Amino acid sequence: MPIFSYQSFNAGSSKTHDLKSLTAQGFTVETHDHLAASNERNRLIYPALHDQNFNPNDYPGGRLPADRHAFPVQGPAALVGMAPVGTVSTANVSTANFFEMMKQKVLQNQQAVYRQMKSMPQVTAFGELDGAHQDFSTMNEYVASDWSGATNVKAACQNFSVYCSNGANVKCVGTGEGWYAIRYLQYTVVFVHVPNRLMKSKKAPAAAAAKPGVLKGVAAQHQVKPPPPTPYAKPGPVVETTEDRLVKFYKDIADTILKNGGGIIDVVMGDTNQSSGGVTPNVVSQGTNQTFKNAHEGDISPIDGYNVSVAGTNSKGTKMYDVAVYNANTVKLKKICYWSQLTPFGDGGQVAAVTDHMGLAIEVE
Repeated sequence: MPIFSYQSFNAGSSKTHDLKSLTAQGFTVETHDHLAASNERNRLIYPALHDQNFNPNDYPGGRLPADRHAFPVQGPAALVGMAPVGTVSTANVSTANFFEMMKQKVLQNQQAVYRQMKSMPQVTAFGELDGAHQDFSTMNEYVASDWSGATNVKAACQNFSVYCSNGANVKCVGTGEGWYAIRYLQYTVVFVHVPNRLMKSKKAPAAAAAKPGVLKGVAAQHQVKPPPPTPYAKPGPVVETTEDRLVKFYKDIADTILKNGGGIIDVVMGDTNQSSGGVTPNVVSQGTNQTFKNAHEGDISPIDGYNVSVAGTNSKGTKMYDVAVYNANTVKLKKICYWSQLTPFGDGGQVAAVTDHMGLAIEVE
């Protein structure tokens, strides 16, 4: 019963997919300052191994340092508070500092998921990250997995990277704007970052204004009426809805995967940009001609928080953008969990935002 994990970072639109493109971006800063406005000590830091010198002879098989993070670290979580407002900024956080925050975030996700699901994720995907860039060449050490593949599209924020605990068992079965699909064992999973342009509804044409000099009331009765419209008049333009575009988006994905031998989609997860919680299962179901259901309903209690509850996964906890939906015809949902945008900061006595997205893991059978 595999566990699939998704964490989106916050990258800009830079054509260079380096660490700088992710460091203290605007939405990450906004997320930190919003969460730091509360002075409560209600965040958890799980024990994890720190970077250390290693002897290659201790890690046979070529995995080297990745193996040291492949197992849970025993011990209780520390209850901490937020670093102050203004902590996360390009003035205060260097790219090297930010990469350390990213690494610690990955380790925290791993440890937290193990405590919820009794296993580390077999597949981990990062949104808005080009893992092929040399700045992220050591990321696999912290995911405790082999790097499986990444996209390399124009803007840094449009990329994906996938890591698998057994790289031989994962195969890319399709990729395109806003998505990356894999086949792992007998499961087909699509990671998405739905393009913003698909969410913008086109405005209906404005009604024609009344022509100057048109009479109203009694006087209008004496005007010559225009001829009635012809029975076969050409209809006006059809306005494409957001739902139409999303259905087509997922239908094109499903068709591509089938063409590539990837089979029927079992799970869709990632940043959906949906306006409400019911949008994604509806449009994915229409686009695939399958029955998809939300893996989570209602408010979220992040697994790295203590008595914390939020209504959404975005920077202010109001929108359910980052979700998972599963194909009720092909798989059963065993468990799902969410974690916050926060990571250990400084000496580990506080936490700070490293992204504007909450992350999630789903276990299916």
